Amino acid sequence: MPITPQQQKDFETAVNLILQLNNLPTHSLTPLIGATGPWGYTGYTGPTGPTGPESIAQVFTVTLNSGQTKFKIDGVDAETLVLHRGFTYKFDFQADLNLAAHEFLLSETDDGSHTSGGSQYATGWSVEIAANDYKQYALFTVSQAAPSSLYYYCSEHSGHGGNIEIKELRGGTGPTGITGESVTGPTGPIGDTSATGVTGSTGESGNTGTTGEVGNTGATGLAGAPSPTGSTGSVGPTGEVGGTGTQGPAHGETGGTGLTGATGMTGATGMTGKTGMTGMRPMHHSFDVKVAADNSVDKFSIKAKEDSSYTFAPSLLFYRGFSYLFDQSDSSNANHTIQISTTSDGTHGGGNAFNTSEPFAGFEYFGTPGTDGVAVFTVPHDTPSTLYYYCL
Repeated sequence: MPITPQQQKDFETAVNLILQLNNLPTHSLTPLIGATGPWGYTGYTGPTGPTGPESIAQVFTVTLNSGQTKFKIDGVDAETLVLHRGFTYKFDFQADLNLAAHEFLLSETDDGSHTSGGSQYATGWSVEIAANDYKQYALFTVSQAAPSSLYYYCSEHSGHGGNIEIKELRGGTGPTGITGESVTGPTGPIGDTSATGVTGSTGESGNTGTTGEVGNTGATGLAGAPSPTGSTGSVGPTGEVGGTGTQGPAHGETGGTGLTGATGMTGATGMTGKTGMTGMRPMHHSFDVKVAADNSVDKFSIKAKEDSSYTFAPSLLFYRGFSYLFDQSDSSNANHTIQISTTSDGTHGGGNAFNTSEPFAGFEYFGTPGTDGVAVFTVPHDTPSTLYYYCL
């Protein structure tokens, strides 16, 4: 709504009064901003296009074998079918008139109603019947909620059917529909700009947020073995005994005590023992190792410390510069020392145990497998991208 001349004058007077109180020159103010013009109408959204017709993903021809004891799918006895959720499939019965006495149905139970508790699975199932009551074909649209396994069977006879695997198949996103045309109304005229008001004082700074929690400290590396103590230096020779004083008269004063012999020289200090080994870097990951039979073959079975179950011969992911620990204290590891190689199956495959010249890196084994055995592998920075663990 536009302002009146009196409102304009009152506003100008108030602003000049503020300027005078602050020893600033007064001004004749420009008019305030005029009202914004109305927005134009939004155009109508175009109508949604019609849904396309449902298509058949695959057609299966159903017949009976020569003894009429099994359904044949596309000529194969009791063929296992793979169907996908959201797709429609056609089962054509017109190639074999004997199917009139062998109704083809689906079930969640193997052999359908011939198994205790079994019944027909009818979700998405429809049958086309001819004028003579003969079933020409059936259409099956697989529901998104369909189970992962279904079975086809004969309503009249046991043992005729086979398996159906239900899987997920997600296609690409269809093209985006055409956006309806939108017409923006003309923009209203911009009013005159008023003078900028005096800038307000800066507000106080907000309080600094609390500091985040400190992360957990990494595990301390194992201490190096203590250095042996150097041998004690040999004892210096005993100083000479001082001479005996002269005998006084029979009843005279006792002669003075002879001087104490000089103290022997201190023996040389023994050599300093070798410096103990540097403690290992913190473990990036620790694994428990067992030996178990997989198809009658002994294999390493490995799990991460924090996991509850083992996996036969799993692939492991290591990072250069980090250390990894293999705990072989389980009794099944007896006589099965784990080792690393650049060759599959290590020395059994014509390769060698892993070796490196990089300081503080490489493979080390401590203790005995099956009791207190522990292997530590610190991955060198020049390690190839693929290594192999094997039984030494």
